[in-house]
Amino acid sequence: MIKVQNGIASRTELPAFLRGLAPESLLDLTWTDPALGVQDLAWWPEENQTQPLGKNEKYGDEVLTVDAERKVVMSYRTVIQMTQEEINVRVAAQEAEKQQHVNEITERIALLQTQLTQLTQE
Repeated sequence: MIKVQNGIASRTELPAFLRGLAPESLLDLTWTDPALGVQDLAWWPEENQTQPLGKNEKYGDEVLTVDAERKVVMSYRTVIQMTQEEINVRVAAQEAEKQQHVNEITERIALLQTQLTQLTQE
């Protein structure tokens, strides 16, 4: 749920005293006690329209667009190209993870070979 105030959407946590209410109740909070300070607010459902990332892409800024007619907030994150430095860091991390996995498998094989040798010598 995304907070909407004066036609502007923002990611703001739902106050504790509103949690547990049906989503329909959050679409218009004019019914609440004025002392709560939320009469001019609403929390509307989110429609995430973010596209999946391609190779060497990352997410940029988030854009929230209010659809007042449907009472939803459409969200998407911009997709931007990674810099060469970011690509190099990602590739190095993947290679390190791969090498760690190879090392773990090699250690397991060595342990199994030792156990097999011990069993065949008994």
